[in-house]
Amino acid sequence: MAPLPVECLFDIFKHVDDIKTLHSIVLTNRTWCREAVHLLWNDPFRSTKKRNKNIYKIITILLSYTSAGYKSFLRVHKKKLNIPKATTFNYPQFIKTIDFAILFLSIRQWIKKHIRARPKLREDYFINNDSEYASFFEFDDYFDVREQERLAFAQAIFEVILNNSSSIEKLIIRLPDNSEYLSSCLGAYFEELFTTPKAVQQLSNLEHFECSGNFLKADFVRDVMEYACNIKTFALELSEDDYGPIEQLSYGISKQKSLETLRLICNDEDDLTEIFKSLNGISGSLRSLEVTNGILDSDLSGEYLEKCFQLRNLTFTNLDVFGEKKPFANVVFPHLEELSFTDTYFDLESDIKEDHHCGIITQIIQNNGRSLKSLSILVYWDICPGIPNTISQNCQNLRNFTIRISSNELILRLFVILRECQNLETLSILGTLREVLVVDTLMTDFTRLLQPKLRFLDISSWMFGYKQFITLLDSWPGPLGSLKCNVNIKDLKNFQSLVRKHLRMKNKILTKSKFRRIGKYWFVDVEWH
Repeated sequence: MAPLPVECLFDIFKHVDDIKTLHSIVLTNRTWCREAVHLLWNDPFRSTKKRNKNIYKIITILLSYTSAGYKSFLRVHKKKLNIPKATTFNYPQFIKTIDFAILFLSIRQWIKKHIRARPKLREDYFINNDSEYASFFEFDDYFDVREQERLAFAQAIFEVILNNSSSIEKLIIRLPDNSEYLSSCLGAYFEELFTTPKAVQQLSNLEHFECSGNFLKADFVRDVMEYACNIKTFALELSEDDYGPIEQLSYGISKQKSLETLRLICNDEDDLTEIFKSLNGISGSLRSLEVTNGILDSDLSGEYLEKCFQLRNLTFTNLDVFGEKKPFANVVFPHLEELSFTDTYFDLESDIKEDHHCGIITQIIQNNGRSLKSLSILVYWDICPGIPNTISQNCQNLRNFTIRISSNELILRLFVILRECQNLETLSILGTLREVLVVDTLMTDFTRLLQPKLRFLDISSWMFGYKQFITLLDSWPGPLGSLKCNVNIKDLKNFQSLVRKHLRMKNKILTKSKFRRIGKYWFVDVEWH
């Protein structure tokens, strides 16, 4: 049998997405190795629990591409560090994804592993260093030599990748837990990294840009988005100290030509109107918009949102929308599949604000419900009594549904939805942080309404007895199941044994079981097939 052409091999291998399998492919023969090594090194900083222990070994390989002067500056020029002089492949050439969180982690591990093979750096090593590679640290008064060492290593490796990679397509900077030193300097550090001629050249083809963490980021984010104009996915979490970020961010978004996914986490007091204005240039390409925190002027922002006719996903979390008109209520997205409102309120000028608030949410669902597959409405239903009927009448194609219910009386409104939405696969019923709802008397009617395609049920805001739990298992419609709830039981071991025995009687196997004591009841998280 003739071997497959290498083009076919590569087309097959590119669908393999786990490192263990890729390693096996590389070890098969020379041809397979040559084609698969591209994919293995496409994202070398990919994180897995098992791989994180040995990810530092990548640093040894990448350091081999630094110049002799850089090695001396980093104190990695000694032979006992076993940095190779040559490698089988030009590995950095294949790198298309850089994740700085994993890069920093691997550098920290590498330094720790080789601490005895390298000289200890004096506290002012980087501050008082005449090397050309120490330019970033020249004017740093408040410093931590260990943190500076990590930044110096990252800068060296970043330059190696820029000088060798064919193109960087994905840039991820998620650094949530920073020291005081890093928080104070990371913004300037990344601005220096990303504004060199080589960085501009290599990052200009970015398709995915993600940034979060407690440091100033507005300036360098704007810089990157100004020359990388073909980003498809952009996600940003602003820190509390970011100054003038909305203007910078709006400008960066306005430079984009084909942005498809936009995820923003802003500050509570941020006026997001300018950001919504910047959607005008990407209205034909934007498919997913997720915005958390901030204030919106509906009169100014609504008209730009309604132009985004390609939207598949719209998610608003913790937004305050104000104004006199109701442009949001008239928005129609022909292709909308996912809609989510969490603690978002429309505070329009009216004598009865609650009526306007509920009326707008109801109208949005009514206008777009036919195409929805996923709906999450985390508002308090006691002030929006019309929402259940609107969902039941307009959202029969729902597959995933998440709601918040704060009292037993409101559960009866849920039944209206369950009677009509027969295609649900996942159902999550959230409550308040105060207490769980005791729902024994309602469970009989609830179990009768379980949808035939249901495979995931989260009712961890409810509590009921053992009999109701068994009835729920008996009524489960399909072979697969995942259930989270609270059960009032006295003997946990006996309960666990009965659950396993009961599932076996139904020809089902328990694949996951977690139990946690909460006061007088037990939180139960089980899965079976």
